[in-house]
Amino acid sequence: MADATRAAAQLVKDLAAIDSPTVANAVDSFHVRDATEGFAASDLRCVYPDLPPMVGYAVTCTDDSSTPRSEPGRGYEELYQAIAASPQPVVVVFKCLGDPKRSLHMGDVMASIVSRLGAVGIVTDGGVRDIAAVHERLPGFQMFASGFVVAGGAPSLGDVGVNVSICGLTISPGDLLHGDANGLITIPASIAADVAAAARTIQSTERERVDFVRSKDFAIDRLASGH
Repeated sequence: MADATRAAAQLVKDLAAIDSPTVANAVDSFHVRDATEGFAASDLRCVYPDLPPMVGYAVTCTDDSSTPRSEPGRGYEELYQAIAASPQPVVVVFKCLGDPKRSLHMGDVMASIVSRLGAVGIVTDGGVRDIAAVHERLPGFQMFASGFVVAGGAPSLGDVGVNVSICGLTISPGDLLHGDANGLITIPASIAADVAAAARTIQSTERERVDFVRSKDFAIDRLASGH
């Protein structure tokens, strides 16, 4: 068990050292899914583009803060328990059940709680707030969202541990997520252990190609030869 834990930690560390576009290219090189799948659309925004890549295992839920209600909504204890029980590190995924443009799913207090339980970031197709406070108090904690919403609304947790779709990306509980300023992808479990090595090979190949393009030897007719 200790060896498996160390291997899992090393896997996350290796992947976190590589940018998301290169990881996406590496995943594509294994041909385990269609190249048009496995990544979020451009309406999912990286809140802190200055941070290094976020890597973690998805804990998913549905959430609604924009539907008016006369009584308090359902609390978040089940979600907190799921985060604590999940493989670490965790990325918490909130699927918006209400109006994404008026829904809030993460602020300073919630971010502090999920971070304490092992989360390194959150993903939502709704809104977030307290972005300055989160960045200051939780260095390294990343957020992906469709925008910013200033008010808390009427929050109520929906289901925990369900398949969700976030800006065109299907995410299942336990999926390995990788995201940075360029966007968010999932890494299939079947190839996860081999992706970092493939990505480093791609980095080397691309570096050589860029060096050629910038060199005095550059010629259009040589591009097809592999340069």
